[in-house]
Amino acid sequence: MASLASLCFLNTRPAEQARKLETLLQQQGIPSLNHPILAIESLANPPPQLSIDAIIFTSVNAVKSWQQQPSHLDFSEGVQFYAIGEATAQSLLALNVSVRHVVGESFTSESLLALPEMSNVNGKNVLLAKGEGGRDTLRNALVSRGAKVFEWNLYRRVAAPLKQAIWQAFIDSECPVLLVSSYESYQRLCEQLVQHQRAHELAKIRHAIVFSQRIADLMKADASPILSLIVVKEQSNSGIIAALEHIAEASE
Repeated sequence: MASLASLCFLNTRPAEQARKLETLLQQQGIPSLNHPILAIESLANPPPQLSIDAIIFTSVNAVKSWQQQPSHLDFSEGVQFYAIGEATAQSLLALNVSVRHVVGESFTSESLLALPEMSNVNGKNVLLAKGEGGRDTLRNALVSRGAKVFEWNLYRRVAAPLKQAIWQAFIDSECPVLLVSSYESYQRLCEQLVQHQRAHELAKIRHAIVFSQRIADLMKADASPILSLIVVKEQSNSGIIAALEHIAEASE
């Protein structure tokens, strides 16, 4: 069994989201390097002027960007708030917003769609508070169930520059472990490496911790040279720590 101290974890989350994970890694004695792959830019988009039955916040970034809006939706008392992810729900609760969210290991669009009330959305106006782009799973499923779905893009993800000194220290480490929290972040990393003629260095990474089987499948379809893709059992900081412990236990 290898020790956790022999690992080198590349924390690729945006700066604000990386801080809590960094603290947890330090407490567990796991060496880590911070290298955000994506940065978040809030957008000053006005809210749609319509009556809403339900609003779904897809991420913490959507909640934070909503707070920065010069104006807010005039919600009626009957509107229901939903959140994808425990952290998203907690950020809404901190604003004294009553929110319905998924409790369990998988905080995905599919898990939210499995809630009983999501089967009874025919004729309802549903607003998706989200970032630009992203998957269409939630929108398409709600439309197929008869909902009228409107998107409110509150932020965009932009590629952060490659920090070559940090990247060099990472790939030179004894056991580099890459965090892939979204397929988009993996794509942006690959683009940065190609730009700097360092794409071949992906093969030096022994393990990647990924946030879903879908992401792992897409990476495999791209012929990723990272052979060991560990899907977290829970999409959270504690899930990441558990995955790192699994890697340490499985390493010789």
